[in-house]
Amino acid sequence: MDILATTWCPSLDPIGISAILPAILVSFLVCMTGKYSFLKAKTRHALTMMAPIILLTLSALKVGSPSFYLWSHGRSFPDASDFVGAYIYLSFGFGYSIHLLRYPSSKCLGIGLAFGYIFGEFIVAEATMKLLNFPKNFLGGYNIANWELVLTAMSIFAIVWIGMVIAVILYQKKRSTAGKDQ
Repeated sequence: MDILATTWCPSLDPIGISAILPAILVSFLVCMTGKYSFLKAKTRHALTMMAPIILLTLSALKVGSPSFYLWSHGRSFPDASDFVGAYIYLSFGFGYSIHLLRYPSSKCLGIGLAFGYIFGEFIVAEATMKLLNFPKNFLGGYNIANWELVLTAMSIFAIVWIGMVIAVILYQKKRSTAGKDQ
């Protein structure tokens, strides 16, 4: 018989310091990489290239994030604000990865493709597991994720991602040849 030896009760308040701090950090990053930032263009470009790496690292250190549980197998007790903070890191990391696909540089394209795929898979896997387990968790039951459905959702995302990558590469080639013709 398993007994949980703790008196921990999760806080269901989604607005706590664990959600406010990621929101402030991401807002600061957005301001620094924005068009009207006081930074020089090269510095903004370098910070934009590093943003997905920074956000994935912060996500991996955040309790409640799916990337945290890849390396930490100890007990953790996340609150609702921890999950909100983790989703802020994941969603903005995915957004920055998509933003990097717009740059003509092959470095930006490589970082955008790799990190966009990683962030997208984390988001899809987490959303699938939460949606599959919601009825049982809401009604008080316990259920382990149905991994076949999770892997199917992740495979569908991979196929859509490959299609989007091909479309972006073709669009960039078309745009670069159109600029040379004029």
